[in-house]
Amino acid sequence: MLNLDYEILKNISLLYVEDDITVQEIFIKLLKKRVGKLYVANNGQEGYDKYLEYKPDIILTDITMPKVTGLEMAKRIRAVDNDVAIFITTAYNNSEFISESLYLNICGYLVKPVNKNELFSMLVGRAKFIASQQQNIRNIKMLQSIINADTHMLAVTDLNSVIFANKTFMNYLNIENIQEFNEKYNSFLELFIEQKNYIHKGLLKDNDNFMELFLDTDISKRNVMIFDFQRFTPKAFEFKLTPIDRVDNHDIYLATFIDISTTTLENAQMKNKIYYDNLTGIYNRNKIDEVFSDVIAKAHRFDEIFSMILMAI
Repeated sequence: MLNLDYEILKNISLLYVEDDITVQEIFIKLLKKRVGKLYVANNGQEGYDKYLEYKPDIILTDITMPKVTGLEMAKRIRAVDNDVAIFITTAYNNSEFISESLYLNICGYLVKPVNKNELFSMLVGRAKFIASQQQNIRNIKMLQSIINADTHMLAVTDLNSVIFANKTFMNYLNIENIQEFNEKYNSFLELFIEQKNYIHKGLLKDNDNFMELFLDTDISKRNVMIFDFQRFTPKAFEFKLTPIDRVDNHDIYLATFIDISTTTLENAQMKNKIYYDNLTGIYNRNKIDEVFSDVIAKAHRFDEIFSMILMAI
């Protein structure tokens, strides 16, 4: 006696297609006890119509029926849905039938008279797979919601195309989805404006790797400049690349952008106050002292002799 988790069948809907009324009545009684929702059809045409109406999780169908056969019904369903699980019951057991079943992506078949233990073993196995898929979908949606709530721009990329991005990223670039991004940009690296003191693809030499450039850059200087399509002005971002996967010999990264434009502007304004004279706009004593310190430190480090001229105007 098989020890099956019949309870999981309560979560699925099943379409049962069978033209033999006697066989149909027997299995309707069995299936009604186990399955959450059961829909019944007497031939392939009726089965196809009920599939369109109810979109069941699993289809169990006989192969030889009037009007439309089970295989013909499966062909019609596969034309619009390649994922729904289809199981076939048949009195035949030949290579031609099996070959056509494989072509139609049939999940399994049972030779009549159908053994109920084999039937429920198939159904329970598929129900577990469906439950796993549904849980994965829920997890992805939950993760998507969490990521979209992040105010920082986030993108998953192989540094060529974008695989995933949150709403903050898409809103900043004024795009609807990642497909639009990949059509608009030939490469993820085209995002970065070629600006001095910022990372961009223009710094790459022949055979250089962007990740090597990123890692060779001091962590405090891993910044990029990206054009803001909402305000029509470039902005500075602290840029982070975190390896998360490897697919087909390509590394996949999580790219994180932290807006530092305000900080950068404040630093520039502060530096301006510290080093420039408000009246003349030229360097003041603070800047001269800093230059002196740098020159002296460099001379000591490399054991060099230097000269200096000071002139009052």
